[in-house]
Amino acid sequence: GTAIVSISTVISPSIHLAVVFNGIFLPDEIADVPVNVTLAFEDKKVILTEKVYVTKPARELNVVEISSPISQADLRLLTRGRLVLSASSMSKLYTLKLSGMVMTKATCELFQAPLSSSGDRETNKFGTSGLAWVFLNNEGSLVYNVQIEDLHAEQRPVFITLVDVSNKKKTELEDLTPSFIDNWANDTIDRLSPKVLEPLYSGNLLVNVASEKEISLIKGRLTPKLVADARDVSAPVLLKREDRNLPTSAVGMAWFSVDSDCHIHYDVTLTGMGNSERLLELSLKFLPMSAPDAPFVVRILDVFKGNQVEGSPVEPLNKDELVRLDNGVVFVKVKDKYTRNTLMNATLKQVKVPQNCLPHIDNYVSSANSEEANSQTQGACFYEHRYYKEEAQWTSISDPCTMCFCQNRIVKCDTMICPETNCPPPARKIKNPGDCCYTCANSSTEENETAIPKTCTLLGKTYLPGASFHPFLIPNGFDTCTLCVCDPALLQVKCTRNGDEKLCCKNCPSVTSYTDSENGTMYSDQLYPPIDQIPEEKPVTEKSPEQILAEGGCRNLYNPKMPYRDGEKYHPVIESLGEYKCVTCKCQQGQQTCERLKCTRAMCKMLKSRFKNGNNGQNNANTTTDSCCSLKQCRFRRHQRRRNNTNGQ
Repeated sequence: GTAIVSISTVISPSIHLAVVFNGIFLPDEIADVPVNVTLAFEDKKVILTEKVYVTKPARELNVVEISSPISQADLRLLTRGRLVLSASSMSKLYTLKLSGMVMTKATCELFQAPLSSSGDRETNKFGTSGLAWVFLNNEGSLVYNVQIEDLHAEQRPVFITLVDVSNKKKTELEDLTPSFIDNWANDTIDRLSPKVLEPLYSGNLLVNVASEKEISLIKGRLTPKLVADARDVSAPVLLKREDRNLPTSAVGMAWFSVDSDCHIHYDVTLTGMGNSERLLELSLKFLPMSAPDAPFVVRILDVFKGNQVEGSPVEPLNKDELVRLDNGVVFVKVKDKYTRNTLMNATLKQVKVPQNCLPHIDNYVSSANSEEANSQTQGACFYEHRYYKEEAQWTSISDPCTMCFCQNRIVKCDTMICPETNCPPPARKIKNPGDCCYTCANSSTEENETAIPKTCTLLGKTYLPGASFHPFLIPNGFDTCTLCVCDPALLQVKCTRNGDEKLCCKNCPSVTSYTDSENGTMYSDQLYPPIDQIPEEKPVTEKSPEQILAEGGCRNLYNPKMPYRDGEKYHPVIESLGEYKCVTCKCQQGQQTCERLKCTRAMCKMLKSRFKNGNNGQNNANTTTDSCCSLKQCRFRRHQRRRNNTNGQ
């Protein structure tokens, strides 16, 4: 048989029994058969005994119900699993008898609560937030988990309690503070009493966190949730506010799980957000690892209004997303759908991906040609524990004399080659700590350095007066045919080109046409657009930077002391020690317009020929970095032309 036991303490403690049984009737007992129902404390003390009559005994199931008052002490024994319920035949009281211990039923549900403040910034000026969830285990004990984040030293110590809010007189039922360690309170309440169970099931049990100054720093009411789909995991994650314009009461908790069909399930509960009509977007941001500028993929899960969203996308996660969910870094984002501001976020760490959803190889690498990979943003190259964007250049962390750059997702590095340093007397060669090359210095220079440091600055790097170096230019690295010097008088970097182009040009075309650039420091070949030159025979009147700007000139962020004149064309300096000749800018009435060199059909044909003949198709990275045009850009040009032709038809 089976018995369902329920209690009530609304007016006075009472118990209700519904006993379903069979097998205790004799063959001749066919009508109005008496049955003895007893509730006792370990056969020592009878709590309840009742004789009930079964009008017509059935062969399969019989049901009897009993209601009776009960004392608080007996009710406490009942909730702690100390009472035995029995149903027996009156004819054979000890032979035909069914009995069993009364245990608290472990249901497939849990009770959860985001913990938030009242929204008053003075009460919760540090933005403290948290979450809590509890459930009953098979032994009838209450397992509780409480997480509190952003606790300031001024708010410690805190006191965590379970509070009954069934009436105006709020009663503290259990103290969870002794188990609070490292922002978590995790433990089990073994000796449960009805005073905890009844408000728990009626939705009137509150988790309250107090401090010495605040009787309720943060709190949350426990509400029931079925253990299914997203909540069938070990723990939720705490969503904390990222937008500081939100009230301090804004907090959320999110459950995520992946089923055997590789579908992700989610359940997100928010509180204290304020505007309930705001359209929100729930998304996941997948990263391969926690590193600066790491590439990421964003999967939008849902768009919703209100404080709760639950569901699962129709499409399962792809392999890249599943791998990153299993061993990478994943962020949960709640954004404003229209402003795109991230309101709340969390790091997703506790999602277990089924083995059948993961690749069956250990060294799985995501495909760079996949649709998901193409939607990635930020870093394209990984080097020395961080990611770098395409066409970025940087100084190696391990070797400050090595420069690297990222092109076509490949990292290339070049160690600095120091030019010869011949110092005229009385100057002498010195090499300061942190420098890669020798510089010329005399006693007056050294005295000035100790008083007020005077250096040349170029793209964030400083050089001592008199220092000489070769510029670092993508894609060939350090250009040993160009020499740059930090002018001691003007504290400006000046670069000059070696005139012997036969020795310096690595890949000169058969017909060459070289023209000096405007500042007389670089040379252009026929692949690059010519720069308007100032004729040497016409002297240029020196004007102050203020005059040039007043006459419609443009600011030079690279060198504020040398603004661009109105009508002047120039190559900008970006992330390199020299002009970036793949882009041409023009200053017109104070406004700068820039245009990248367009890859013509002839250029792409030449690159393709170099790729096939020069490298025999073995090193794509080298051939695609010989000019401003790469094979990838040429492919894009071809596809763009096809689309234009299709649209024109």
